[in-house]
Amino acid sequence: MRPMMQMISGRKKALVVFAAAALLLCACSGSGASRQPETSAAEETTANVSAGDAASVSDETQDSAGASASQEETAVQTDAAAEDQQPENGEDSVPDILHLTTTYESIVDTDPETSATVLTMSVQGLKVNDEKYAALCENVGAYWDAVWDSVQEQHADYYAGAQEFHNDMAGNADAYYSIAHTSRAVRSDETLLSFLHMLEGYTGGAHGFYEEYGVTYDTQTGERLTLADIAADYDGIYETVRQELETKYAADGALFDDYAETLQSMFYGEEQPEWTVDRTGVTIYFNTYVIAPYAVGPISVSVTFAEHPDYFKPEYISQESGYIRQIDWGCGDTDLTGDGAVDYLYVGSDVDGNNNVIGYYVSLNDETVSRPDQAQLGGSWVIGDINGRIWCYVQLYGDNEWPHIDIYELTGGAPAYVDTLQSMKLSASCTGPENFCLASRLDFLGSYMGYEDYDLKEDGLPSAHTETYAVYDYGMDGTLTAKCDLPALAGVNDYGTGGSEATVPAGTVLHPVRTDGKSWMTMRSDSGEIYRFDVEGDSYGTGSIGGIPEEECFDGLFYAG
Repeated sequence: MRPMMQMISGRKKALVVFAAAALLLCACSGSGASRQPETSAAEETTANVSAGDAASVSDETQDSAGASASQEETAVQTDAAAEDQQPENGEDSVPDILHLTTTYESIVDTDPETSATVLTMSVQGLKVNDEKYAALCENVGAYWDAVWDSVQEQHADYYAGAQEFHNDMAGNADAYYSIAHTSRAVRSDETLLSFLHMLEGYTGGAHGFYEEYGVTYDTQTGERLTLADIAADYDGIYETVRQELETKYAADGALFDDYAETLQSMFYGEEQPEWTVDRTGVTIYFNTYVIAPYAVGPISVSVTFAEHPDYFKPEYISQESGYIRQIDWGCGDTDLTGDGAVDYLYVGSDVDGNNNVIGYYVSLNDETVSRPDQAQLGGSWVIGDINGRIWCYVQLYGDNEWPHIDIYELTGGAPAYVDTLQSMKLSASCTGPENFCLASRLDFLGSYMGYEDYDLKEDGLPSAHTETYAVYDYGMDGTLTAKCDLPALAGVNDYGTGGSEATVPAGTVLHPVRTDGKSWMTMRSDSGEIYRFDVEGDSYGTGSIGGIPEEECFDGLFYAG
């Protein structure tokens, strides 16, 4: 695997520079672009008002229990149990979805005298939570472990430079080095996991740098794929990319004179192109300085399944309509509205004269909506449904990182506020509008995010496939430990149905699996046994199990303030 954080291959192996000028795509991430208000406070206040909420992710599609049971056995099965044991994704035709969560590691160095930041280095990676894809889980984990190892290995060198820079820029609180690896899944289904690994940094000088790496795995085998692995006509893909570069960029003199040789070397030499695949096709990425100078910025070329179905092996072509795109720096150079013209989407912060956040705006082409909200911007999704309507989900974080999502319709080219989903968070998992993942804040046997699969309703709001939540990464180490013998049901499935009464011994280490968020939670022991714990009483620390107060039941319980 290519070592991370090395100079990118290509023209003189120069560091990719993140062009400030290229930031006409305003950040839809936490580093969203800001602007001074263009309207009065009264106008902003009346812009749009909200309210709404929803529910919340599933694990794997489950077979209906009793499918092979006799008619007599089926007849005595309760309606509730039958409902709980239906395939989690709803109808069998709905494509499966990989359940992804993010991982985070960081190093922060500060000046011991002033406590000012000197260097930050971080890795926000992806974790596959579907245990049935064991090889994929292992290989994706190993990929991000290697990235983090590389960061730690290079820390000493970066720190030396950062300390010198900090001393030279004494008095400037913003004078520090930063290195940040982030990830964005573009396809995560039963066939392919494809994500974009982004590296952004600043190490002094007039501007920072930005690089993109495409990573794609076969979900079933866990094998990392090359572009040639999914291609039926590799030469056709190359020729389409070459023609796109020639007509769109080279004709205007935007590319290096030897870009054609570089492109050919990327496709047919030792160095492979950077690429990802979503449900609409393949995108090829060219980092700054590879085929074009800094001023041009990063370049990408899409080769779609619709236009070139013969270029790709059938098993990798998605047959579903609609799409989901997670966006970080805005979404430009894309036909969002389906009218054949390029659309530019911007989501950024509105600030006052003292640079305080007073709201945010959503702008599509020349149409802008401002909304008062002092929350910090997170990521955003653009969702195209099967009927051609376009939606934007905007993630925001309020006090204590409390999440909420504002929904806008973009159909027709003008943003229109629809509703707000309280206590909800965008997930790394995505396939399309018929199956995507959101997380909800829960306060039941602790505080955590519960994940659920959804489909998109006609009004742009999400509709949950089940009434239960998958639980991933609970607490600091993901476990609870029984402090005393506890009553439970043993031998149940993830959804808590079936099984028989049992006692869980004190000292048993348990991994939360699934909950309805109000009356029960299933947990898996290290031996693989699934238990269901029924909880009486209200949430937020006041419940009990078999008459035992919950704080006396488990070590590891935590509640957020």
